[in-house]
Amino acid sequence: MLGSLIAGLGAFKLWQRAIAKGVWAVLAYTAALPVIVQARSATRNTETDFLDRCLLRQRHLLGASGMTRDELDGKLYSVADVSYDADRRVADFLRQALSPDELAFIWGFEPMIYDMSERRPATRFIYDVPQRVAWFKDIARAELLADLDRRPPKAIVVEHRDVFPAVTGDAIDSADTLKRFPALDARIKGDYALATTIEDFDVYLAR
Repeated sequence: MLGSLIAGLGAFKLWQRAIAKGVWAVLAYTAALPVIVQARSATRNTETDFLDRCLLRQRHLLGASGMTRDELDGKLYSVADVSYDADRRVADFLRQALSPDELAFIWGFEPMIYDMSERRPATRFIYDVPQRVAWFKDIARAELLADLDRRPPKAIVVEHRDVFPAVTGDAIDSADTLKRFPALDARIKGDYALATTIEDFDVYLAR
């Protein structure tokens, strides 16, 4: 929604310029606007396109969508392998398993679980990209382990299938990356026990 606000301000400035330049500029702007709205958005792998999601949000705000929460989550807030429903269920589990002052650590690409669960992260790293990229992982891994030593988390969440080659530079997920990060892998296996698996997430609690 914040992106839409910025885009709207840009569209308004273009409209002001078009008015200043005369009728032909206004006609060109009016003709181009429907094409822009129907264009492919930057968000890929969604169930619906940008215009459909905008209309669905409007209907939902007016109480006229006629859809369940799970259906709305799938169409509006899930993309590619990111499932809003799974994130919410992991957050619900953490909220029940951890007291408000206990910390969590997510080894994956879903930092919004911290906010949804209302549980603070045990480290400055809200996702594991710094520990996965070749150009920074050695430094970032050492800093991560130091953070976890200072503030041990009560729960660790390990994500599967979060593969982002354009971001991490490889085609492996967070769970497989643990095999190449033996210090963290040994810590999880030694100090934590698997409590539950929710879709792509393994949730471990301190022994």
